Amino acid sequence: MSDKKTKKLPENLFLRDGVIYFRARIGGKLKCKKANYQGPAALTNQGNPRPALLQELAEWIGYERCQAELRRRNPDAAPEGSIPSWEQLVEVYQEIAKRRFAEDGRPTPATVKNNVQRLLKLLKDIGVAKTEPLTSVTAEEISEWNMERVSSAQDTDKARYVSMRILGQVTSIWAKWTLEFYERRGLVIPASISRWPDIAGVAPRYKDPPDALKRATVEGGRKLAAENPSVWLTFALMFHTGMRPGDAERAEWAWFRELPDGRAKLTFTPNKTRRSARGRQVEQVLTKDFWGRLCAARKAAGGTGPYVVPGAAIGRQKALETVNDLMRAWGWTTYKASYELRKLFVSAVYNKHGLMWAASYSGDNPMTIERYYTDAYRRDAPSLDVAQIVAGVETVEEIKIN
Repeated sequence: MSDKKTKKLPENLFLRDGVIYFRARIGGKLKCKKANYQGPAALTNQGNPRPALLQELAEWIGYERCQAELRRRNPDAAPEGSIPSWEQLVEVYQEIAKRRFAEDGRPTPATVKNNVQRLLKLLKDIGVAKTEPLTSVTAEEISEWNMERVSSAQDTDKARYVSMRILGQVTSIWAKWTLEFYERRGLVIPASISRWPDIAGVAPRYKDPPDALKRATVEGGRKLAAENPSVWLTFALMFHTGMRPGDAERAEWAWFRELPDGRAKLTFTPNKTRRSARGRQVEQVLTKDFWGRLCAARKAAGGTGPYVVPGAAIGRQKALETVNDLMRAWGWTTYKASYELRKLFVSAVYNKHGLMWAASYSGDNPMTIERYYTDAYRRDAPSLDVAQIVAGVETVEEIKIN
């Protein structure tokens, strides 16, 4: 029989004009798809399907049945699911993230914006247009992108860590909680993007910044307080109390309580830990001078609402972006410039008052503090001569401090 006509093959397969198709009735609808395997790769000389073709057929039928079941259970879904473009995915993600933030407080607008920016930058780096479908990016391309980043970097450990962070932000756009909402809109998230390589990156240990950079930050903060008190409030919450950028954005005046001696007590649960079983809380006593400066900046900024940084969410986000820009102007080149303010705070508490106070004032656990917020040594760490101590020549109290 000529290949120009439809030729019947075993069940769910047919050949038309020399092209092999799958066909099956699923969910009351007749579904068809062109097979990936064609010609000799699909059929033997006798015209029988090869195992690879049958395997592809079985996977296709399984996938279509799964999609039909999802649509049956979800009456809001479109009748037929479709794989969106990256642009369509971003549009829906921003919509559903906004709705979830209103209900649950996460992801924050800043997080959503950052995730989207990371995705668009990644697509640009690998040469994929945002109008292309999600299947346009393969695991091999992501692996190649990471290999180029790491192989061309001076600090390969840091480059690998940054790759891991970027992919973590990008793939959060189709995190588990999002899938239900995509399904309601008839959008299919292909399994191929869940097979991107799992890069094992470890954050580099904290290194004490140069003194000149620290002095530039302190001086920059002083000028900022005089020139832009609203933005300084954001800076101050991170630099003087060690808040994470997200906590500085949502900080409320209700977290502060003035004490009888003119100082103030700060008490809050960081967003990072407020859903954990331990729910670590931050408790700090602020100096009378700093508390006064904080209140004066609020008055100068015209703040009257519940938030420390005045204005709506978009204004607080803009203030944080301004701090990031200023810090880069002062000489910081790190991945998250504003986060360095928290590191400076925790490191200062650690070196002045020790590990437990650093843990209490930061809300982080001691192991995290020692690895990511402090250098490998305390400036007042003892320099030990163990042999002399053991021999009784020198007592512990007489250990010299470098």
